[in-house]
Amino acid sequence: MNKANVMIIISSCKKIIDIFLGPFLIAYFIKTSVDSMVDLSIFKILNYFCLGVLSMFAGFLMEKNHALATFRLGIFSKFIYILLIIVLNENVVNHLGLISIFYGLSTATFYLPFNRFNTNSVENKERSLFETKKLAVTSIINILVPVCLGTMITVTNYILTAVIILFISLIEFICSFYVVQLPVKQRKYDILKTMKKFMKNKQLKKWFLVEFIIGLVISDAALGVLITILIINSFETDMNLGIINSITAIMTLIITFLYSKYYQGKDDKKVIIISSILPAISVIFLLLYTSNTTLVIYNFFFNVLAVGLLNMIHGVRLSNLSIKEVVDEDSNEFWVLREQFLNIGRIIGFILMLIIGMLGMVYLNYLLVFFSLLLIVYGLLLTQINKNEE
Repeated sequence: MNKANVMIIISSCKKIIDIFLGPFLIAYFIKTSVDSMVDLSIFKILNYFCLGVLSMFAGFLMEKNHALATFRLGIFSKFIYILLIIVLNENVVNHLGLISIFYGLSTATFYLPFNRFNTNSVENKERSLFETKKLAVTSIINILVPVCLGTMITVTNYILTAVIILFISLIEFICSFYVVQLPVKQRKYDILKTMKKFMKNKQLKKWFLVEFIIGLVISDAALGVLITILIINSFETDMNLGIINSITAIMTLIITFLYSKYYQGKDDKKVIIISSILPAISVIFLLLYTSNTTLVIYNFFFNVLAVGLLNMIHGVRLSNLSIKEVVDEDSNEFWVLREQFLNIGRIIGFILMLIIGMLGMVYLNYLLVFFSLLLIVYGLLLTQINKNEE
């Protein structure tokens, strides 16, 4: 089987699982928790603390030439993570520490080798096509899966639906046996020394700042969770949540297709700036004219432009930067450090969300504005990273 296609299949399985463990798990928390925002914040902080610590362990395994074993450990521990949610059922909020450990282990041991496999499975000149193809497949999943999962959860319940997701996790594990081992040379794992080396590179220095902001506002960040909470409170059922996410996915597919058709290989700085400014403008309308309509518009600009389009642009730059600016012997440290900067951003974001949850929802508007303004900073920084598509 073609290496690139294997990675797309694994990415697709991962996407389905992420949808289930993303907005729908948040909805499940809201239904089963007395103080959902506080519990969610604590859960997320524990998640990313465990992820940060265990990423160091995953990096060590990678340096010992255990990339494939590490990758499979990530998939298997995600299987256990889902199984724990099924077994614990409504008591899941009373065991946040336990499931956070398995979240951290599964994510740390999955993404580090996954990023390396993604980079090594595709030639640099074909990177944009690969990322576009992968995004198109996952966008189709985003269209179909949310409404299907939302309907299933509404008709049955979250736990019964989790059994199907468990089966998809098993398929992902089987596909991992078609992934080719990376040719890694054993060497001393020295992340501090490598970090000092990276900080002397202007492009990498900017990039780690970009990753920190992404952790704050985009990648599994507090802003996405806040928007999901607002949608659930406004539209009530998992099915409605799924319908909104599916419609958003359709728009993401259209926007990313237009980008790939008209801006592939061209200067896309204006696109980046516009895509980062529109969510900030729409949040102002949401706060001034609060309604289901303005909430849907804000959700559209955030998820379609910031999470969808900018993520694709970011993905191309990330892969090319890791090849052009990072020598092979420092590759593991690069991905581990990237994860650390993401996690620092995420933890700070959820600490802010925890504070709002403890103080009262009256302060939520300030947090939404702050996060939305950070999207503009993210866009400006992203334009300063070389595209490097040649």
